[in-house]
Amino acid sequence: MTLATVATTSYAWAQSSVSQPTAAPVVPSNLWANQFDDGKLHLTITPTLYFPGGNATLDNNPANQPVGFPGNAGTPVLFAFATGLRITPAGTVEARKGKFSAFLDASSASMALSSTRYVALPALTGTYAVNQQMATTENAFTAALGYTLYRNAVSNVDVFGGARLIGVVDYLNDQFFYPGVPNNTSSVSENNLRIDGVAGVRGRLGIAGGWYLPYYADLGAGGAGFSWQENSGVGYDFGKAGALSVTDRNLYLNRNGNANVLNGLNFGGPALNYDIRLDL
Repeated sequence: MTLATVATTSYAWAQSSVSQPTAAPVVPSNLWANQFDDGKLHLTITPTLYFPGGNATLDNNPANQPVGFPGNAGTPVLFAFATGLRITPAGTVEARKGKFSAFLDASSASMALSSTRYVALPALTGTYAVNQQMATTENAFTAALGYTLYRNAVSNVDVFGGARLIGVVDYLNDQFFYPGVPNNTSSVSENNLRIDGVAGVRGRLGIAGGWYLPYYADLGAGGAGFSWQENSGVGYDFGKAGALSVTDRNLYLNRNGNANVLNGLNFGGPALNYDIRLDL
């Protein structure tokens, strides 16, 4: 009886002293980082609510100004726009496999303004008034191929190159008012579609938890003149549910004289973006 008890106790002690295998800790999957490593094709669709404001500069080439208004041509005029809560479409579609990516980014902005300015002429004893109604619509589509230069679990740096298609529709109407002189009206309009080559950098910088700073910047040159675009802000990654970000989105275009109405356009404002991820 005593020997059996001792043997049983010794066996139990020996069994308890043997280390038991422990289960590996469960590490949450970083869906964003997986797109660089798993060899699959990943598609990210980012619809955007865009609230642009901006300004535009009249072309100061006399040949491109409405006729019949002495003193008007050759004088650059800056128009500033305020859009209130007007929403215009924008968004991005990206396909990525490992370090290689391709994306299409699109934005649109439409502005209108009526302004009156007064101009003094040496030949007249007073000033005359020019009432100008101007409307402009800009549509930009940027397509590019990218490569990841650096990345870790929460951040990356991509460089890219491609092209930007810019469509601009402008209209300018001038009305001339002077005491004792019949009112006169003249207008000019344009509808152009031009292409720039672009190059830039984009990516994200992880902060803490799901928080990150998205960034995008490019430079373009070519048929449309000189252009640049930037889109940066702050976001939160929800994993499988996608990512939400608020950014400041801007597009600048200097048309270098390739214009009939406007030489410079600068659109920008806040944008609300949501990333939808699909694995193919």
